[in-house]
Amino acid sequence: MKTLILIISTLGVVIMPTLEAGIIPSDGLWQTHDDPAIGSGINIRTQGDVTMITVFTYREDGSPVWYFATGEIDANGVFAAPLGETKNGGFIFNRLPQSAEVIDPKKTITLSFNATETGTLSINNSEPKPIHTYRFGVEGIETEQLMTANGDFYKFPDITGQWAIGSASDNISLSLDLHIRTGSVVDPPDPNHTLYFNDAFDQNTLSYSFICPTKNASPMPFCKFKARSFDLATDELAAQLSRLYVFIDDIGTNTMTLHLQPEGDDSYSREHPVYQAFRLDAEYQENAEIDRRTFPVEGHWRTRDDPAIGSGVNFHSQGDIVMMTVFTYDENGLPIWYMATGALALDETGRSATDMTMFSTKGGSPIDSLTPVSAEIDQVENIQLKLMWNQVVGLKLNDETYKDLFNYNLGYPNLQTSERQQN
Repeated sequence: MKTLILIISTLGVVIMPTLEAGIIPSDGLWQTHDDPAIGSGINIRTQGDVTMITVFTYREDGSPVWYFATGEIDANGVFAAPLGETKNGGFIFNRLPQSAEVIDPKKTITLSFNATETGTLSINNSEPKPIHTYRFGVEGIETEQLMTANGDFYKFPDITGQWAIGSASDNISLSLDLHIRTGSVVDPPDPNHTLYFNDAFDQNTLSYSFICPTKNASPMPFCKFKARSFDLATDELAAQLSRLYVFIDDIGTNTMTLHLQPEGDDSYSREHPVYQAFRLDAEYQENAEIDRRTFPVEGHWRTRDDPAIGSGVNFHSQGDIVMMTVFTYDENGLPIWYMATGALALDETGRSATDMTMFSTKGGSPIDSLTPVSAEIDQVENIQLKLMWNQVVGLKLNDETYKDLFNYNLGYPNLQTSERQQN
């Protein structure tokens, strides 16, 4: 029996709790289980009760196309909405690009989520295809408790680092500071060996671990707290923590959706109250230099001069890597999309920045195809990314002038400020 034992410290942090039932998928980039080397994908972003998706894929003739949809995810974890398509728009890096027009591709998408990291996709009632979040900046830890649609052992992301978790309703408020220690003499350590994550800070009144299975013959598809109190004042908290757990396929790269067993209930169910955990940008390392890089906020971004029906950019960060998907139009006003990735570093002005190669593709197959084929790279451009703040970035194409982009708020009310104008 092999497990991951994560020993955590209490720091006292601000938490974003939720007690609502239902499955809300992780924000970010998703792909089908059979996605080829150069294929399709889905960007998912949820704010409040609103979920926005962008599907980047190909038509039957192999030409690139992207679709969009907004709606709500129901109590069963199902998102169903008509897809929209646009044409006759302007290139995102043009100055004052023209507005596009919406057309109806007569397609309806259904995404059914069985966990925050996995689900299925169907378009116009096609055979459901398994989908999952796309990981590109973190290592995966293999577990025998779950299998993928391809028959492989499921891998959950390495959760070493700092996390914030809690609930204002029952006063759970703590930070998880996960540091690895292994008893193995192998260098580097065997990833399937029992791993221990040590505290970064001393604990005098409460000790607790977070135990995850890796190679294990018994059915235990979840990670669970095990807490012990050394003081009467922390007895209640220890009892609560020992009822807190997370299913393996609810562990994301930057978020985890945990559940709390009701008192006297030994079962494990996604119907139990939900608690969100968020990875913190900074990782504690004693006597280490502070990482002062800024990463763009996850989600959908628009340029300052984006018209009513225009283009967009999705940013996703994992580890040191930023991935960018650009949705825009070619010189004929037809939809086209680009991808780019890069590692952020501080430039001479102290801003987070990176140079990336941005490319478009062609010759692929529709995302719902049962016999997908790999696309080929078409256009290649050089692009520079510089962060002004985590909600404002500048993009420069082929050494032209920087163009500002702003994070797009779609599910919450906006607050007016006189300090800075976007337009």
